Amino acid sequence: MSADLVPNYPAFRKVFLEDKARMDEAFKRFPAEVSEMTFGSVYCWRGYATRSRLSMYEGHLLISWRREQFGDLLLPPIGPDPAEAIFRLSLEKNLRFGGFFCLVDPVATELRRRGLEPMSLRDEWDYVYKTEDLARLKGPSYHTQRKEIGKATSQYKLSFE
Repeated sequence: MSADLVPNYPAFRKVFLEDKARMDEAFKRFPAEVSEMTFGSVYCWRGYATRSRLSMYEGHLLISWRREQFGDLLLPPIGPDPAEAIFRLSLEKNLRFGGFFCLVDPVATELRRRGLEPMSLRDEWDYVYKTEDLARLKGPSYHTQRKEIGKATSQYKLSFE
């Protein structure tokens, strides 16, 4: 299937490198506050089960996601009114997904107002780091990261392109 064609829900297709410009533009027009909702994240997970597949629903881009403890999910719809799209999808009789992942305000608040109950999963929240801390990895709190970098650099030839 061509990378130009994103099927309408309930059909999905794999994400392609050629989708980058389209997805970057969508994320720019409709910014998200979670790390999963970037082209890099979606693309790098494209080979994992049913994660990172694309569909269109009422003018919104849908991205499938998967978490083993929850099964098949959708990231919040990327478009002008994600709360409305989620609400309408929740009414689908044959919704093929267990729910939505990465919902944040104001979408979560709007869904509560409409009678849905998004749950906060503290173990799934993004972490926020200071750039300088990540560049230096000083101190005991970054021991694991230093160890993993050492392991990777001893086992693999690294290159930057």
